[in-house]
Amino acid sequence: MRVVDAYDLAYLEGIPPKLGLAKKESFMSLNVYIALWHMNTRAGDQLTWNQKAVNLGAQIDLAEKHFKNLGAGNGAFKLFVAPEYYFADLSTGEDLIRGYDVTDQQAVLGQLRGLSQDHPNMLLLGGTIAWKTQLRRGERDQINQQIKAAQAQLAQLNPNTSWHKEAERARQNIRLKGSNIQGKLSGQPKLRWFGYNAAFACFNGNVLGEIRKSTNVQEFSGENPADNVVMIPGTSAGTFSVPGFKGLDGTTGLKVGVEICGDHGRIGQFKERVDIHVLLAASQVAGSTYADTGGIFIHCDSYRPPRVDRAVTVGNFQDRKKITDAPNTVADKNHFLYVQKVTLGKIDDA
Repeated sequence: MRVVDAYDLAYLEGIPPKLGLAKKESFMSLNVYIALWHMNTRAGDQLTWNQKAVNLGAQIDLAEKHFKNLGAGNGAFKLFVAPEYYFADLSTGEDLIRGYDVTDQQAVLGQLRGLSQDHPNMLLLGGTIAWKTQLRRGERDQINQQIKAAQAQLAQLNPNTSWHKEAERARQNIRLKGSNIQGKLSGQPKLRWFGYNAAFACFNGNVLGEIRKSTNVQEFSGENPADNVVMIPGTSAGTFSVPGFKGLDGTTGLKVGVEICGDHGRIGQFKERVDIHVLLAASQVAGSTYADTGGIFIHCDSYRPPRVDRAVTVGNFQDRKKITDAPNTVADKNHFLYVQKVTLGKIDDA
């Protein structure tokens, strides 16, 4: 498997676009132990989803050892992130993404929930799962209901955002394909599929959030034919709260926002703010953060080096700056694992 060298810790992207956001003055201190698994999830491989789950479990065990060495106790809040497409069928070659069937998707989700149960107080983002649901005769009503539900959710968006236009284009594509499917169902037991690419935020055995990708960037490119899978776009901000831990405003429920690759910017377009902002990607340049001042921005990518930034206020604008590595960083090159201890609310480490 090809792996881009992730451990040039001097790596620094350009300053992101500035956002006009109010400065936040009060902070709560929470140590967050972060592990980012940097590996090429777009390279072709012959691994089954079960083998990938075993490998993920081994990486999490290793991360736990690093967390302990950095001072994590039994009640510490931990976060493990793998890149986009970790759970996808890439058996046909590099960048040729195929979806698991829904039975395998449910099995993978069960594995993720089990791993989070085995590692208390760890928020697990085990990459994304790409899967598809087959359409059969008699499912036309179900297709229409899915389209209507997407329309209702999309109505909540600001119609002037670029993300809304992308989601609208995807929705129209689904409507068109769905119409074609309905017209051809007669006499054919199997035709097209609905596809999904989503990250599941698992914590203590529970799913706190299902974040579905909206932007179709060659999704399901390994299917034959590729247009046999119609991608269903996600239509939410991708935010959720972690129970038992306090965020920057001192309330119970640490707020986390997750964006998947080409959906970067989605949290801001929903006009939401978070304590921890995670960009989980396959090859995406990091831009603005939507974490409040003192919050944390995390970028875990297949190709680009992993990084952990501090959300800071510059004048009346929000920026992000790379957090100082030493002494709270472990770059485990042998296992492609980047581990860092960061204090939520601290602003003098960037």
